[in-house]
Amino acid sequence: MRKYLLYFLYFKLTWDLIHLVYKAWGEYKPKNLGFDAISIFIDLFIILVLLKTINSRKSLTKFEHFYNEAFNCDERKQYEKALQIREEGLKLQSLTYLQRAELHVGNGGTYSYLKDYKNATNSFDKAFELVN
Repeated sequence: MRKYLLYFLYFKLTWDLIHLVYKAWGEYKPKNLGFDAISIFIDLFIILVLLKTINSRKSLTKFEHFYNEAFNCDERKQYEKALQIREEGLKLQSLTYLQRAELHVGNGGTYSYLKDYKNATNSFDKAFELVN
């Protein structure tokens, strides 16, 4: 349903842009141009909101998804969530040893930041074993 709504909004945005250009080219009335510009901004805002909600609900299925999402959580200082995402990523059967090692190193760095040195050491050791 959201996909069709997005298509409709893209069509409406295109129509509004063509309409705005046509009016600006032909008869210039600031009142009408302002209304058309506001309509375009509203379309863009709704599209942005829909895209954000669709992307936030997308399930993580690849290494890059887990790695990037955990990194973003670390940047937002959501360390527990970052650890949880990486642990979930480590359950994927399709990961290579190097990808598993990268997730362990990420956990080790997060644990180090949290001053949980025992878990940090364990994570770094697991990563080291995977790359040897």
